[in-house]
Amino acid sequence: MLVLIPLLILAMVGLFQWVGDRINQGRAEREARDRIRQAQLQLQRDLDGITAPTTPLDPQAGTGYVELLEGPDRSLNRAAAVRAQRDVDDVLLFTSRSHDVPFQGQMGISLQSHLAEIVWWVDAKTNHLHRRVLLIRPDLNQSKTGKLPFHSSATSVGDLAKFYRQNDLSVRLHAERGLVANSLADLNRREHRFGHDPGTFPHVMPELHPGAIPAASWSPFLVPLGGGRTGEDLILENVKDFDLRVFDPEAELRGSSDMLLLPGDEQYLATQQVIGTGAYVDLNYSRSADSAKPSHFHGPCDVPSGLHQPKWPALYDTWAKPYESPPPYAAPLRGLRINMTLSDQQRTHQATVTAEFVTR
Repeated sequence: MLVLIPLLILAMVGLFQWVGDRINQGRAEREARDRIRQAQLQLQRDLDGITAPTTPLDPQAGTGYVELLEGPDRSLNRAAAVRAQRDVDDVLLFTSRSHDVPFQGQMGISLQSHLAEIVWWVDAKTNHLHRRVLLIRPDLNQSKTGKLPFHSSATSVGDLAKFYRQNDLSVRLHAERGLVANSLADLNRREHRFGHDPGTFPHVMPELHPGAIPAASWSPFLVPLGGGRTGEDLILENVKDFDLRVFDPEAELRGSSDMLLLPGDEQYLATQQVIGTGAYVDLNYSRSADSAKPSHFHGPCDVPSGLHQPKWPALYDTWAKPYESPPPYAAPLRGLRINMTLSDQQRTHQATVTAEFVTR
């Protein structure tokens, strides 16, 4: 009997440890589900407030913009062999209006606005999802000079990048006035937007368009907030997917009565039987203009847009009428779907956000 007592004690200790581990695991899973749910709700609120009609060169003026960039990484829809592959290089930028609680920001003091330029992206170094909210407050410019007070000495892209690392105001660099706070109308133009080259058309985001301008002449903009503001723009950690897809009414659905293949599925291009049309797809999902039946978004950006380069991301933009070149895709954006996947040591958690623009 005395021999059994230590064994019983060891068994009880092991049981308590197992129960404790299960409780901790359950708590971690609930927290992960809560985090991705909060990210889903925040992104949905932002998208519901999009200000710009999602038709390139829409005749309405002063409406802001929508821009999405499809990086070279792809998440195949149901290909188990590549489940470990990440798709974290898509970037989403747009202007949004909050109809209830105003957006909050900092510029030395607390500011707020019902209009903002918003950027969602994943930091490639950490796989963390970030959200920057840049308030649209043109009223902060001086009425006589049009300058933003205390920032008229800014003369370079480096000054602009430094400003954004400390402040939450949508601004542009003016040759004579320094930094100027943007209006919605200003943001129709690509050269006035966050992280874009203000000098040379087509005003790309040099961090995402290799070779567009010399690397030494550009300061990074897609940088998480640091210093005393570290973590303020953090939405999710350990992100495996942040995948942007656009609705293409002409994209073919292929397969048979017992198998449905969407653009992006592993066997899609090898299957010829068409069973329908209309799907959410990656921009340039065929990877070339000849590997799938032409549809709105199957191929790369149109060459005349200036954005057709082999190593550059496919890009949708609502564009600006003053540009002589056409937009990268002429078709209207009828729907946008974002798939987010959070991966921890135990399991993955997924969420989807959809915005429909048919009535806009």
